[in-house]
Amino acid sequence: MKKHIKKENTGVTCKTVEEVKDYLKNMEKNWTILDYLERYWYIYFWNYVSSIPLKIKSFFQRGIRGWANEDTWGFDDYLTDVIIEGITHLRQYAHGYPCNVKSLKEWKKILKTIIIGFKAYKRSVYVYKNKKTYKKQMYKFSKGMKLFVKHYGALWD
Repeated sequence: MKKHIKKENTGVTCKTVEEVKDYLKNMEKNWTILDYLERYWYIYFWNYVSSIPLKIKSFFQRGIRGWANEDTWGFDDYLTDVIIEGITHLRQYAHGYPCNVKSLKEWKKILKTIIIGFKAYKRSVYVYKNKKTYKKQMYKFSKGMKLFVKHYGALWD
């Protein structure tokens, strides 16, 4: 089934989807050194430089209120990273454990399960099309989240 693409004033003479795919695949073959320089200018320099004001603003927002406007664009992802890093630190330097846990060794095992659960949540975003893998990741997340909720008040050192 060939779909025709409306030709606009782009200079591209492709009429079918297959021709467009071939054109895009072979596009770089005709590039000059200036085309490559322009590409790397935008990718490596301009994108970096133009993001500096946002990074400065976000730095101050996090310092003042603990989160930045930028963080809310993917707040679940931001909080997942914070939780993973914080609980990893807590697990590494834990000196005590809550009274409803038998030992420090068991407490560190609980913290590890929570970490695994949140890491599984991050991976689940990338494997959602594979239902078996997705269910496995969500099971790990569910298990870690239950422990996180149960021991939320004990996340201290």
